[in-house]
Amino acid sequence: MKLGDVLYRAARPAALVMDRLSMAKKLALIASAFMLCVILLLALMVPRLNADLAFVRDELRGARLIEPYTHALDANSRLAMARQIALSGSADAVATVDASRADATREIAAIGAWFAADGADLGVATEWEAVDKGWQALSAANLADAESIFVAHAAQAAQLDALMAKVTVASSLALDPELDSYALMDAITTRLPAMLASANAARAHARHPIERAAVAVEDVVDSQAELRLGAMSLTQAESILFAGFDHNPALRELLGTNLQSLRAAYTSFGEALTAGVVFGSA
Repeated sequence: MKLGDVLYRAARPAALVMDRLSMAKKLALIASAFMLCVILLLALMVPRLNADLAFVRDELRGARLIEPYTHALDANSRLAMARQIALSGSADAVATVDASRADATREIAAIGAWFAADGADLGVATEWEAVDKGWQALSAANLADAESIFVAHAAQAAQLDALMAKVTVASSLALDPELDSYALMDAITTRLPAMLASANAARAHARHPIERAAVAVEDVVDSQAELRLGAMSLTQAESILFAGFDHNPALRELLGTNLQSLRAAYTSFGEALTAGVVFGSA
């Protein structure tokens, strides 16, 4: 049997029904069939649209932590540096410590406000509690030497990193399907904080010659190792950002300019630090 005959026999009952209907009823029947298809399509699309909206809302909740997180990392680093300088007993240095502590307290409070508004149901209460209690202990601690200052502030930075890492997963930031926004998130919450941690560690190692009043081989080796790790993290940030914005030449050029400035600043920092280790003036 030919295909045409099969189709004719299959469509014949419908054709007989249509022949018995008036033109208005035929149009109404056709419109009803189309409407049924539209309703079925909407029934299939609505759950997917709701899931997409929920995904975006969760991402926005996580993204709102990025700014206070990066500011808190910066404030923690500046406070550690101010405390190390204040070991000399300078009155100006002590005032700088107080100002830096106030800045850090404000940024930790901003993270607390984010947790109250957006993070309470993301399953990060343990990480936030560690950050909060860690900061209270760190702020009140009387740290008497550069090594203990570095260790205490590095631990606080690690707690901030743990909170941000948990939030990126819980809020679906780590699953962002758009390459450009994922690249920004990864660079800001992972690569650049790793560079900052390495820079702080390198500076801590560079303090040893001053404390011992002598330069040792391990001072140079340790500081250089941390500087290389920081440079590697910066290179990774550059790579993912350039890949993420490859389709947007204007933004890629803007990022390139800022990343070049950051690379130049990090290189100058490394050169000054190396000279300080070698000559005992870090």
